[in-house]
Amino acid sequence: MSKSIYFETLRLGFENTNGISFNEVVERLNIDLSNITFETNYAIWFYSNFYNGNIESLIVAQGIATNSDFRINERNLETRVRKHNSEKSFIKGDAINKYIDFLELERTRKSSTTATVISLISVAIAISSIVIPIMYNHNPQPPYEVIITNDRNNTANSKFDNSLDCKSGFKDVNNNKTGSTDTLDVVKPK
Repeated sequence: MSKSIYFETLRLGFENTNGISFNEVVERLNIDLSNITFETNYAIWFYSNFYNGNIESLIVAQGIATNSDFRINERNLETRVRKHNSEKSFIKGDAINKYIDFLELERTRKSSTTATVISLISVAIAISSIVIPIMYNHNPQPPYEVIITNDRNNTANSKFDNSLDCKSGFKDVNNNKTGSTDTLDVVKPK
């Protein structure tokens, strides 16, 4: 059993709105009651969280009647408690709140685990986006070779497209009156 018998007992009580007996819970959850101390402790817990009219007075006296038979103890377990273990008991409101709080805590833990995993993945992606470019930093070689010449007016020997844009650009270059035609950068494909 992955969850505690106490949580499972609360679950059974929550699911069985028509009540559930102590003996049914012990049978369904396969609880070993061979140790009298454990049986007494479990009976105190069970009847503190499940209402049974015949046992409730012993539960109420649990906190005030110390060292007496007006509360559940090992001495009166057989005479005052076990005979009522087959009767239906009903989960109390406080026990329902405990059960719901535990369910919310479980959901919160699952959500927290999921959020942690997602954040770790995000951090790994961020780190890899920084590290990978550093590891594979290759300076790209330009696809063209740039040759600088002093003959700027020798552009007539270049091959041009016969479009109007190229012709007008060529005309503008040759008719430039700024006087800065002493150098020309010629780009040749490799």
